[in-house]
Amino acid sequence: MGSVGSAGSVNRIGRIGRIGVSRRMSREKEERKCEHMAIGSSNRWQGKDVIRLAVFSLLLFIAMLVGAMTCSITLTTYFYGDAVGAILAGTVWMYMRANIRKPGACLISSIIVALIAFLLGQIWTAVLGVIVGGALAEVIVRMGRYTSPLANMAAFVVWVLCFWVGHGILAIFSADLFTQMMLNAHMSSEQVSQLLQGLTGINLLLAPLACVVGALIGGGLGLVIFKKHFARALGA
Repeated sequence: MGSVGSAGSVNRIGRIGRIGVSRRMSREKEERKCEHMAIGSSNRWQGKDVIRLAVFSLLLFIAMLVGAMTCSITLTTYFYGDAVGAILAGTVWMYMRANIRKPGACLISSIIVALIAFLLGQIWTAVLGVIVGGALAEVIVRMGRYTSPLANMAAFVVWVLCFWVGHGILAIFSADLFTQMMLNAHMSSEQVSQLLQGLTGINLLLAPLACVVGALIGGGLGLVIFKKHFARALGA
């Protein structure tokens, strides 16, 4: 009788254990389902996201434009303008990335910036550079699951570099075509000559390097200022 009672107790404990495991697995499954639903919801675009992204894109363009205008005081320093603009635009970029963690946001924002630049008369290579930069930035932030602060900073550095390459690539590889385009834009031969001097010798190395430094400074400032936003994003 004692052995029968012991066997019954063991069976009951086993059933209770299996029930507990089954309930725990069911609860974990439900939690994963809710998590996937939350991720899907956070990735879904809404009207307010499009409006906010358009505003951020305009601010990005303005920041880069201010940098260009600052360095246009002397034409030989013009190609350092993107480095200065990156310091200003970094906080905008990081705030945008902390608030709009949607797939495609970097690319769409860059297309908006490129469209504004095109409408204001930027050369086609500059417009193309912004779009290419946006596509590369999108790949990088996707690798960081759209929330990684380091991935967002790296994406911004690449975006600024592509912005700079778009401005300078014609001057570097086809000075004659660049000169003709600038003359058609009502610049004098002397002004074009001064502009080209900004991409000769040591400037050809220092200007893109300054863009990297400027992007890191701007992105770093944005990361510090909006640290709580990124912490919330990582915890989401």
